[in-house]
Amino acid sequence: MSNQHFCLYCSQPLLRHISHQGIYWFCSHCHQEIPDIENLREAKLSLQNMIRNQLIQDKQSEEKWFKQKQAIA
Repeated sequence: MSNQHFCLYCSQPLLRHISHQGIYWFCSHCHQEIPDIENLREAKLSLQNMIRNQLIQDKQSEEKWFKQKQAIA
């Protein structure tokens, strides 16, 4: 069963739309476009995880480089 989304302005059911800018909800009654907050939140969490993983990899590479440098010295 899917969750029904309703317009914040007129309380009518919303239609899900996809454009080159992303996913959003559209009210065919009052013609308002409403951002898909759930999709934006998922994208933000995904980006945060990607950045965190990259920082961990960078730190590990740096530690490995320092260990190799110390072994040579």
